[in-house]
Amino acid sequence: MVSVDVDAADVRGDLNLQRALNSTSVALLGVLANHGVAGTWAMSDPAHSLMTDRLLSDPLPHELALLGEASWTAPTMGRARFSRELAERVQQAAQRGVKLGTLAVRETAAPHYDLLVRAGMSVLRSTAPDARRANWWPTGMRMAAPSSAAQGGLITWVLDGPKLVEGGASFLRMVDRVLAYAERRRHEGRLQTSTLQAFVDGQLRRRESFPSNSILRSEAA
Repeated sequence: MVSVDVDAADVRGDLNLQRALNSTSVALLGVLANHGVAGTWAMSDPAHSLMTDRLLSDPLPHELALLGEASWTAPTMGRARFSRELAERVQQAAQRGVKLGTLAVRETAAPHYDLLVRAGMSVLRSTAPDARRANWWPTGMRMAAPSSAAQGGLITWVLDGPKLVEGGASFLRMVDRVLAYAERRRHEGRLQTSTLQAFVDGQLRRRESFPSNSILRSEAA
């Protein structure tokens, strides 16, 4: 799974960086298209991002996600601030025709999981592993070790927009090589790629397809 942190609040005042981020994101979108990979694109303000319309009109089923800023998602933030900021962004995105199901954070998030559920969120993606959160929050995503691909594990590859800009064409070539490798493994049936939300939806459908056994019926037998 490929997740892209497109922008953040700290770049809004830098018009040159915003243009560079948009240009690099468009180039990255083309790289993903070449390999048939849909990504999860996390933005601090999906309702007003320059990439939103382009992603919505792309032939691939990309996911638009919310990139949580430390100013309201950090573990020290209270429930009221977290709830207010989350609801505002989800509502604005909905007015733009975007349904948000994933909250992406750079480090760790405040443990207000019930507020995420109320807002319609089903995925929490963090780049900082937290076993307690992963156990309690079944759809939580975290980074996995590179070797887990060979072991049949789950990998979320997080790309940082500003770092992509800094890396320039050489970084995009590296992304292209990695995706080319992934594409070969996908054709061999050894690897699957999807957006975070699509993966979670697939897991939920699999659970629902399993027949449930009644405890009362079992005891009566």
